[in-house]
Amino acid sequence: MAEATVAGKLECLRNLAKRVDLWDSQAVEDVVRETANWGNAYKNRVLYAYQDWLLFHGFEYKFEPYCVNSKLPYVPLEKDIDQLIYGFAVSKAKRYAAMLQLAKETGWRPVEIFRLTPADFDLERQIVTLNDPAKRSEPRQVKMSDKLVAMMKPLLADTPFNARVWSSKPKKIRRTFTEEVRNRIADKLGALNLRKITLKTFRNFKGTMTYYKTKDIVYTQRVLGHKNIKNTLVYIHLVNFDSDEYVAKVATNLEEACQLIEAGFEYVTEMDGAKIFRKRK
Repeated sequence: MAEATVAGKLECLRNLAKRVDLWDSQAVEDVVRETANWGNAYKNRVLYAYQDWLLFHGFEYKFEPYCVNSKLPYVPLEKDIDQLIYGFAVSKAKRYAAMLQLAKETGWRPVEIFRLTPADFDLERQIVTLNDPAKRSEPRQVKMSDKLVAMMKPLLADTPFNARVWSSKPKKIRRTFTEEVRNRIADKLGALNLRKITLKTFRNFKGTMTYYKTKDIVYTQRVLGHKNIKNTLVYIHLVNFDSDEYVAKVATNLEEACQLIEAGFEYVTEMDGAKIFRKRK
């Protein structure tokens, strides 16, 4: 398992061990059920960690997961994201402004961005490559904006070639983002919506805007690196497209572009190295 996954499971087990003898499975289930300040999602996390702990010791254990109601992810306005990035750029944590801009442009998971090294960046061609994706996703490559290239240059110059660009532990980076900087920026500007933005929110924004611009769910799936398209379908429900007059498709190579033109689609623009075509409904 990934280091962050193991750390999360250990934290769950420590919280559980403070309350009950881990060798008493019935007592464990009772404590999990009766701990009111644990939501159902966290209760499942604790029990899955407990299941792995018992398996490590050679015992099988199964439980009935708690019901967790699915929720639509929060998608901020682009101006809120840009405002937050600017706030970081003029703060003592300005090193993370480039990280947030990268998250906005790529939609990569926070853990994937934490793994990047200078070797993954080609500033001359303005390309960043994800060769160490999370959750068994496919490797991905994204064209960087001029703004992002300018922000990355000083960071890459100060970082050894094979060292992580953002070398702090993920937990510390998240704490710096939420507790030390984001909240301070939100309070200073009186913009409470900024407090709702997390590192994962940038991925939600990218997925929503990609589908909004292309109307191509398969292309959106590729951009986000989802293994299962069910995880991508949620982005269809985040924006109302009922008033659209066009069907849009994305071509990532010459063959796909020719097929779309033959099918009556017209070229519109290019985004992230892919060409977007449209045809009236």
